[in-house]
Amino acid sequence: MTAAARTLASFASVHPAVAAVIGTAVLVAGFLAWRAGCLMAAAVRSALRGQQAEDLLTVLAAGMATAVAMTGMWRFFGAVLHFSGAERVTMFAFLELAMVTCAFRARRNMRSFGSAGAEGIAVWVLSGLSAVFSALDARSGAEAVFRLAPPLVAAWLWHRAMSLEHRRSSGRTVHWRLTSERMLVWLGLAEPSVRAASEVDAHRRIARLARAAKRLRELRAAGARPWRQERARRGLDKAMEAAVEHADLASDAARQDQMRDQIGALNAAEMLASLDVEAPWDRRAAEEQVQALEQSLEDLLARAEAAERELGAAQAWAAELSEALARAESGADGRADEPASEVDRRALVAELAAGIRAAAADGDKWRPDYEALIERTGRQRRWCEYLVRDARGAVFGSGEATADDDSDPAAGLAHAGTDAGGDADSRATATSLRTDTPDDPGELLRVPALAGAP
Repeated sequence: MTAAARTLASFASVHPAVAAVIGTAVLVAGFLAWRAGCLMAAAVRSALRGQQAEDLLTVLAAGMATAVAMTGMWRFFGAVLHFSGAERVTMFAFLELAMVTCAFRARRNMRSFGSAGAEGIAVWVLSGLSAVFSALDARSGAEAVFRLAPPLVAAWLWHRAMSLEHRRSSGRTVHWRLTSERMLVWLGLAEPSVRAASEVDAHRRIARLARAAKRLRELRAAGARPWRQERARRGLDKAMEAAVEHADLASDAARQDQMRDQIGALNAAEMLASLDVEAPWDRRAAEEQVQALEQSLEDLLARAEAAERELGAAQAWAAELSEALARAESGADGRADEPASEVDRRALVAELAAGIRAAAADGDKWRPDYEALIERTGRQRRWCEYLVRDARGAVFGSGEATADDDSDPAAGLAHAGTDAGGDADSRATATSLRTDTPDDPGELLRVPALAGAP
C-alpha cells in the first residue's frame, strides 16, 4: 500500500463521516462527468451523421492548421505583449476562435442564402492577421514563412468547403472556356464525342468528297478556266476513290445517304439567305392556335357522339311507341289477333241462335257463357256481348230482343205470337219453333211476321 493510500485510510478511520461525504461527492462527480461525456459523444455523433468524408477531413485539417497558428500566437502574447498567467491563457487564441466562428457562419449562410456574405471575407482577414502576428516573433526567415502558412491553409480549406456547399445548394458551377480538352479538340487532336476511329475517318472522307463536288460545281457555274476545272475534277476523283476504299461508299447505303445529304446541304447553302423562317414566338402562337382548334374539334366530336346517342334513344322510343299503337289497334289487351271474318261471325251468331232455340224447345232458360266465348274467340267481353245480342236478334227480332241473360226463349216467342194475333195459328207456330229448327237462321226473323199473317 502506498503512502497516499495509507494517508486516506488513516483519515477515513479518524473521520469516517467526512470520508463518507467526500466519497459520495467523488462518486456523484464521476457520474456527472460520465453523463456529460455521453451527451457530448451523442452530440458529436448527431453532428457527424450524414456528413461526407471530405467535410470531416476539412474540419480536421483546418483544426490542425488553426492549432499550429495558435502556438505562434501563444509566443506572440508572451514575447511581444508580455502577457502571462490567466491573461495569456484566456486571450492568446482569440483570432483563431473568431476565424473558426466566421467559417461556420459562412457555411450556414451558404446553405441558407447561397452566399457566404461578410463572414467569408472575415475568414481570410482574420487568418491573415493571425499569420502576420505569428510571424512577428519568428527567430529566422524559415520560421517566419512557416508561421505564415498554417492560417492561410486553414482559410483555404474553409473557403473550399464553402464552395462545395454552394455547388450542392445551387447546382451551378463555373466551366472554364480554355481547357486542355478544348484546345486538343480545336487542334484536331481529340474528338468532342465518343466515336470509333473508323467512324471518324469515314466521316472526314465523305465530308472531303462533298466539298470537292461543291468546288467543281462552283467552278463550272462561274465559267472558270479549263485547267482549274480539270484540277478540281481530279481532286473530286481522288476524294471519291478514297471514300470508296476506306469508307465503304460503294456498298454502305447509310454512307451513301450521308454523302447525298452533305452534298445537298453544301449546294443549298445560298438558299439560307433567302429563306423565310417564322420567328419562334410566331411558331408558338401558331401551335397555340392549332391546340385550340384541336380542342374545339374534340368538343364538337363529343357533342356529335352525344347527339347520336340521343337520336338512337329517340328512334328506340319511336319504335316502342309504334308497337304500342299497333297493339292498341289490334286490341286493348295487347294480343295481336287477326280479325274474324264475316263468315266466322255469322257462323257464331247462327250457333248461338241454335242454342237459344234448343233451350226454348226444352223449356229452359238460355244463358251465354262469356268466358267460353272469350277463350274461343280471343276477343273481349264487349265483343262477345255484341255477338250474343245479334244471336238474340236473329231469334226474337231486333224490335223484340231483350238484353236479359235470364230471358225465357219460349216465353218470348209466345209473347211475339200473341202480339201478332193471338190465334191458334200463332200458337201452332210457336209450338213448331220449339220442335223444328230451320237450317237458315234468317227464317227466324220472319217468324213473327208469319205468325201474324192472315
